[in-house]
Amino acid sequence: MTRPGTKPGSILRINGRFLRACLAGFFAWICWSYTSPVNWGFGLLAAMSATGALAEFIGALLETWQYIHHEWEIYRYLKQGNAPKSDRFVSDDELRKSGRIK
Repeated sequence: MTRPGTKPGSILRINGRFLRACLAGFFAWICWSYTSPVNWGFGLLAAMSATGALAEFIGALLETWQYIHHEWEIYRYLKQGNAPKSDRFVSDDELRKSGRIK
């Protein structure tokens, strides 16, 4: 069971963004190695892939920061009150003293 307010798929989504950033960066590196004056399109493809990888990496970092900030907010909220306690059972003697039963 998770704490109230936690998002179960957040960590998987963040890891997926980091993975996509790494794959796009690797693709940009491969395309850049094939760039030549004849194959100028690989340079353009490498630049677009590198830009996408950088944007995805920055997005993953921002989402990580948002997740951590969200967890801090939940922690601060849960820290405000006492831990829940169960109420003690009322005995028959106490009910008779208060006049609720005879």
